[in-house]
Amino acid sequence: MWVCAVTAIAVVFAVFPADAGGVLSSLYFGETVFSEPTRSHGMGGAGLALADGVPDPLNPSSLLRSPLASFSVTYRPQITWSRDNYTSRKDISGQISSLVFSLPVGKGLFLGAGVEQLHSTYYHSSIIDTTEFGQGFEKRFSKSGGVYAGGLSFAYRPVRGVHLGVGYRWLFGGITEETEVDFETSVFTDTHDELTQEHSGGYPCFGLALSHENIGFGMYYRPKIEGDGTFELLTVHRVETAEDFPFTLPERYGFGFRLGPWSGLTVAGDMWREPWSNAVYGTESIHFQDVTAIFFGFEYSFESEEGRTFPPLRVGFRRIPGYAKVRLEDGSNSTSAPSDEAISIGTSFSTGKGKGSFDIAATLGSRGGNFRYDVRERYLEFSLGFVGFEPWSRRRFN
Repeated sequence: MWVCAVTAIAVVFAVFPADAGGVLSSLYFGETVFSEPTRSHGMGGAGLALADGVPDPLNPSSLLRSPLASFSVTYRPQITWSRDNYTSRKDISGQISSLVFSLPVGKGLFLGAGVEQLHSTYYHSSIIDTTEFGQGFEKRFSKSGGVYAGGLSFAYRPVRGVHLGVGYRWLFGGITEETEVDFETSVFTDTHDELTQEHSGGYPCFGLALSHENIGFGMYYRPKIEGDGTFELLTVHRVETAEDFPFTLPERYGFGFRLGPWSGLTVAGDMWREPWSNAVYGTESIHFQDVTAIFFGFEYSFESEEGRTFPPLRVGFRRIPGYAKVRLEDGSNSTSAPSDEAISIGTSFSTGKGKGSFDIAATLGSRGGNFRYDVRERYLEFSLGFVGFEPWSRRRFN
C-alpha cells in the first residue's frame, strides 16, 4: 500500500517509450499486500471474524484467537507469467509476509508483536532499439522491494465473546530501481544506476471482534499515515542525490463475518476499503481511485465416526481492484485500474500434542489488461506458515 512514494519515483524517472517494446510486468506502481495468516489465505483472505487459529498480523484484536503463547511465520513464494504485445517472461520471487508473537499477560489480556508486509513491487521491462547513436542497444529497467511495518499490540476480553485490540506500527523497508544499457558494439555496461527508496513513519490501528457460538463479526480501522521518505540515486561512481519528502497514505478499514462451524463447515467473508483518492505526495494530490477489496472463503473439517480427524479443506476467492490508472499504449488514460482476482485452496497439518501446526495455501490469479502496453499477468502464489504454541500459558492464564 505504499504507492505514493513509488509513484513519485515514477514521475521523476519515467518508464520507457511505448513504441519501444517489452514491458514485462504490470506492477510498476506496486500492489497492496494483505498479510493474513495462511489459514485465511486458503480461504481467499477472509479472516477478520475467525474465532480461533493463528493471530492475524493486521488486526490487534485477533491476539485472543489462541489462548496460548504462540509464534508464527509466513513465507510467500510466487511464480509470475507476464505477457505484453511483444514478448513474455517468467519471474520467481518470494518474501516473508509476516512474523507474529502472542503472549498472555493476564486474565483476558494479551500482548503481541510482529512484522507484516504492506506493499510489494516487482517489475521488469526492456527495450531494444537500433536508431539511437547509430547502433543497436538494449535498455533494461527493474524495480523491486517492499514496505513493511512492525510494532506492538494489546488485546483485551472484557466479557466472553468480545475482543478489543489496539496497536502501533512503524514503517520501514524500501524500493530499489535499476537501469542498465548494453550496446551491441561493446561488452561494457554504459550505465548502471540504482535508485534506493526508504520510508519512515508510524500509525495506530484498532480492532474489534464479536463472537457468539456459530456467528462472528470483525472490524479493523487504521487512520491516515503521515510519514517521510528518502531516496538516493547511486551510480557506479558516487551518490548523486538524496531528498526528503512527506507523504500521506489513505486510511484503511474493513468488516468481516463468520458463519459456523456447522457440521464442520465455516463460511467467512471480508470487505476492505481504502480511499486512495486522498493519497498525497508533497503538496499535490495524486489522482488514484478508491479501492474496495472483497475476500470470501469456506473451511470444512471432517471427522470420521471413529473419531479420526482429517486435515481441513479450505477454498476461497478474492478481488482486489488496482488504485493506479496508467496510460495506455495509445497515450490515453485507462478508464479503470486493473483488478487482481484469484482463487485459493489450503489445508493444515498438526505437529501433534497441540504444540503447533504447518499451514499451506496456494492461490492462482491474474491481473493487468488496462496497463501500459496492455500487460497481462497470471501468477501462482504459495503461502507457507508455521505456528508454535507454548502449553504453559494455558495452565497459567486459562
